[in-house]
Amino acid sequence: MEKVFESFVAAKFRRHIKSGVNLRTQDTRFSLFDSPTRAFALRPDLVLEFDGHTVVLDTKWKLLSDNARNSGISQSDMYQMYAYSKKYDADGIVLLYPRSDAVNRSDIRYTSEDNVKVDVSFIDLRNADESITDLIADSLKIINKVVTI
Repeated sequence: MEKVFESFVAAKFRRHIKSGVNLRTQDTRFSLFDSPTRAFALRPDLVLEFDGHTVVLDTKWKLLSDNARNSGISQSDMYQMYAYSKKYDADGIVLLYPRSDAVNRSDIRYTSEDNVKVDVSFIDLRNADESITDLIADSLKIINKVVTI
């Protein structure tokens, strides 16, 4: 199901992207290490590039909950986002989850001491088109200028 979710989100982003914005899916340009050989490939679901800016988005097919520690976001997912931020020199990092009634917040932001910011946003699959549009307009302010709404 996670591959279906990834493909669905990628298709919705393609539909709303302005010309001049490069959208890469399953990007494999970077590895965690380059020497002695490229090792531990990085593969974010979506990479948006525009006007010298990069936004990396990764989808997770997992239901989060306000009752779980860190809302149920896994530590390994956050390590992954941190690596994406550094290797892609990203202006924004976004983790996308399906919305669930167990989460009352509309978005969550984590910030590290070295200013890596990871935004956690949600897609309401019961009204996916509106949810994706709202997500782009409200939660991903860094890419507002590159999408059509």
